[in-house]
Amino acid sequence: MNQPLPSNIETQLLLGKVFRGITQKLNSDLPYTNILDFVFESMSMIIPFDRMGIALVEPDEQRVCLKWVKSSMPIQNLTGNYSAKISGSSLENIFKTGHRRVLQPRTPQGPQRIHVR
Repeated sequence: MNQPLPSNIETQLLLGKVFRGITQKLNSDLPYTNILDFVFESMSMIIPFDRMGIALVEPDEQRVCLKWVKSSMPIQNLTGNYSAKISGSSLENIFKTGHRRVLQPRTPQGPQRIHVR
């Protein structure tokens, strides 16, 4: 994770390669979990991160359910079909405002949150 970031031209070339690879995987008969594994591995060459997950909002819009997660570090409490209420969670504000959230590395006070428009 402590690799230097590629230059702008290198990033563009890598992105093109990654997107072609993703498109090829999407057009194949691979299960979505294999495609997401490929996205995790490929994008980590371009964007520094250590965890990626996919959660879907349930039809009643009261809960989210984790469908896939991958991490370069051990994952605690995030197992298959983990679900949580949206109300009262840190996701509630995201749903209300539409702003995305990026978690930064943990500090002694916990993860730092950066809201991105």
